[in-house]
Amino acid sequence: MRSSLRALRLAGVTDRPEAPAPAPSPVDGWRVGEILLAGTLASALIGAAWLLPHSPVALWRADAVLALQGPLAATLAYDDIARNTPFPGMREIALHRSASLWAADLNDPLQARRRLERIIDSSAPVARRADAMDRLAEIALSAGDLEEAARASYEAWRLDPKGPRAADRLIRAARLRQETGNTTGAQGLWERVARSFPAHAAEAWISQAELVLAEGRPKSALLLYQQALTEEAPAPLVEAAHLGAASCLERIGDADQAIIELRMAGLPEKALADRITSLEKQARSERFAKDAPKPVDVKNRPPPGRRPTPPRR
Repeated sequence: MRSSLRALRLAGVTDRPEAPAPAPSPVDGWRVGEILLAGTLASALIGAAWLLPHSPVALWRADAVLALQGPLAATLAYDDIARNTPFPGMREIALHRSASLWAADLNDPLQARRRLERIIDSSAPVARRADAMDRLAEIALSAGDLEEAARASYEAWRLDPKGPRAADRLIRAARLRQETGNTTGAQGLWERVARSFPAHAAEAWISQAELVLAEGRPKSALLLYQQALTEEAPAPLVEAAHLGAASCLERIGDADQAIIELRMAGLPEKALADRITSLEKQARSERFAKDAPKPVDVKNRPPPGRRPTPPRR
């Protein structure tokens, strides 16, 4: 009997009954309930926050609205973000996207302009304000308003004159001023391009020369073409400068030098053959006129045997 009890004890079996497990406390139950309720409320709050206009995914949700419901519904979503978000960067992006939809998809440049002007008039970084002004220039250009497009392009450059797109904006402003017939304003902008952006200097000098030549001032235009040839420029601009210089020299009456400029343009001889032939004829005429004796003024010539009367003093 004793040996059997000893064996049972060794096997982990005891002759004493096990104590019952303690009953759960009511306090512990309340704690579990509070934890579950807090988790549920937190999940609900987080879910609601993600649906607010200033949530981190608000722009993503507005983009989804564009894909699912179209541009008009998307503009409402972007405008809602712009009104309610406390984050300036998100506001500017929302306004810019809304303006793009109004201009491109809904064909309402006035609504687009209102949203872009909110960015321009804000305290946004200059790069973003310049981008908004640049977009205004594009909208004006699409509407055929060259004067407004030139003004907006110039203002975009003025807002961010050192930015990565500064040269393109100033060049566009100069070209648009030129197209509107404002030659004085265009020349001033082209000169600013030449002084501020050396990589575009040759184009700027050539553009100025074309304006001056169109005004009938070949000598002044020749100086500008020659200035362009002192700048580093790609082959097409070098060719344009030589051809322009040749046109100036032809008008001035220096056909020999005009032929030299034409040949320095690097064009095939066949492409220039007719013009060179014409200039060679002009050069021979110029040399003949230069070497020919001056005609005698028969009308004022004194009779034979009489000396001309000296002028009275």
